[in-house]
Amino acid sequence: RNQTELDNDILDGDVDFLCNNLNRFCAAGNIIQRKRKRYKGRVSVANKGIKCDVRYIGDGYMPERWQLKMLQDRALDSRCPAPNQVDLYFSLLFHVCLHKSEVPRKYLSVLQALEADLDLQWKDRGCSSQEDYRPIIAGFLKSHGYFSAMTIDKAVHLEKSAMDDFPAATDNEVLNW
Repeated sequence: RNQTELDNDILDGDVDFLCNNLNRFCAAGNIIQRKRKRYKGRVSVANKGIKCDVRYIGDGYMPERWQLKMLQDRALDSRCPAPNQVDLYFSLLFHVCLHKSEVPRKYLSVLQALEADLDLQWKDRGCSSQEDYRPIIAGFLKSHGYFSAMTIDKAVHLEKSAMDDFPAATDNEVLNW
């Protein structure tokens, strides 16, 4: 997420990465990792420190099978590998419904633009809140067999009421995965 902001002043925010090997990715990207939270760090770009969150397969930030699929199906935008448009849309929706207490305005315009680009059937519905979006992301997760995940990053806000709307794995489904 936020790869489109790299040209802009990103010093107030961060860049989120998804990789399959945390330590290898950070070493290759020259990311200085925090000691106690290795998935957080800083990278220097044009002599400016950019905060990074490095998500990795199995960290619980998103469903593991979806993380794998996002890496496999990634697209190359003008600067770097990024989620394809469908995964970008639904991962952003997952993020705002599960990891935020409300839909931030900065994400709403991105979601609405992606809805138009993807010609999604609900694009004209005027979705703007978690209550509007939760059934959509819950349906996506369920239709793809993705289960809600509990992140290892304790600093990430978890909207507990959203967890009830998202599919959860049964013991049998986890064993057969």
